[in-house]
Amino acid sequence: MFDVKYNPEWHPTPKEGVLTVSQADIDAIDALIKYVSDDAFDHVHGSRLEFREKSEAFLGNIQRVGAIVAGLTPDSVISQDDVIAIYVMTTFIGFNVFDVFGDPPGHRGKSLKLQDLERQVDAMLAKLMNPVPPDFEGFFWMDPLPLTDDEAHPKLLDEIGNRDLGMLQVELSYQSEEFRLGSLQLAFDDEAGKVCGLFWFNCKDDDIIAGPTWIEAKADINDVIQTFANGIPVDRFTALMCGEDGPAHEAA
Repeated sequence: MFDVKYNPEWHPTPKEGVLTVSQADIDAIDALIKYVSDDAFDHVHGSRLEFREKSEAFLGNIQRVGAIVAGLTPDSVISQDDVIAIYVMTTFIGFNVFDVFGDPPGHRGKSLKLQDLERQVDAMLAKLMNPVPPDFEGFFWMDPLPLTDDEAHPKLLDEIGNRDLGMLQVELSYQSEEFRLGSLQLAFDDEAGKVCGLFWFNCKDDDIIAGPTWIEAKADINDVIQTFANGIPVDRFTALMCGEDGPAHEAA
């Protein structure tokens, strides 16, 4: 399990001065808390991961942020410590918490619903926290997870049609593990030797899609991921997340 220990030397820090939250910000945090409280887990076991529990760390994050949200009103001031608490919770959820299990056996994943809720809170935090200076120019990703039809974006499913292709999903971060950029969904046509990729990012309740696009398959899955990542318009996405003007769909 990824243990989130906040350290200002390598985590983003809250902005200086008075920080305020809108009703949309409050609703985004509240919706994420309610969803993970009911339908998401970080301890799963059994042959089909049918036994699901919440760790003390997860429950502690939920309770602390729930108390913060309960005290917020539109345009109220939020403290730097409370911003950090929300950040720690969302980082913990991003690495450790899932709501889709056991099909195929042993699979754990995130539904589109959970991904949407995470993105909305990430967008809120981007307004309240300073970006971390990059350790290097590039992308981070963890091991890909199996992707089911229920989790795949409709545009990816439309592109591959009725073909029974193996699918994976990769969560991409940029310049640091904490800056989660979005989801890369992949469908592998082994017979044709090609891979279809779709990158999906959500900002301000607006889906931003790059793809679907086909490329030649490569022997190493990391080479496939890197090829798609190199084509993502990162500057446009990060500008939108930080609140700069411009129609969201122009980034696609």
